[in-house]
Amino acid sequence: MPLDMHTQALALAILLGPLSALAIGCGCGGGSTYTQPVAFTPSKVTAARNTMACEIPSTQFASGDALSLDLLGSASVAPPFAEVRIELTAATPVGTSLPLYVDDASPGGRTQRASYASDGVRFELVPGSNPTEIDDTGVVAVVVEVLSMPTTDGDSLSVDLLVTFVDGRELHDSYQASVTTISSECPLDKPVIQ
Repeated sequence: MPLDMHTQALALAILLGPLSALAIGCGCGGGSTYTQPVAFTPSKVTAARNTMACEIPSTQFASGDALSLDLLGSASVAPPFAEVRIELTAATPVGTSLPLYVDDASPGGRTQRASYASDGVRFELVPGSNPTEIDDTGVVAVVVEVLSMPTTDGDSLSVDLLVTFVDGRELHDSYQASVTTISSECPLDKPVIQ
């Protein structure tokens, strides 16, 4: 028995509906050709230098100095706030993309880490009370590139960050802040060098 035109169109729409969504790139996962980028605008960005020595911090920056760039998520939600932390050393090469090893690519909702051991580069994503502020599907890849390395307090530490999530979405942006030296704490049995 032949189907009328309305029934044929309905059957065709049911069969081709999922394929047409893929063809136009709906961003709905499942092999789509387009995914919505992750937009993360921190409420606060800070950079710190730690000499990691048990002494009064030197104004001379050295290759062993530890640097960190902290990105605090929206402060307009209830704590805890989302946070991204990038740690590196002053010896980390500038202008080189460093793909990090992701420690745990399981679903999001908990702290995720990645590292690049030979240059001491580490990444940490701590989800906040709004798990979708960054992306809650889990981290599968992280690439860090240092754009500018400070040589004295007040200089800018600038980093390009590319994070790929399980759902295929990407956070790709550059972040920077002026560096401030913080002092290390000495063990009680070791005197402070002055």
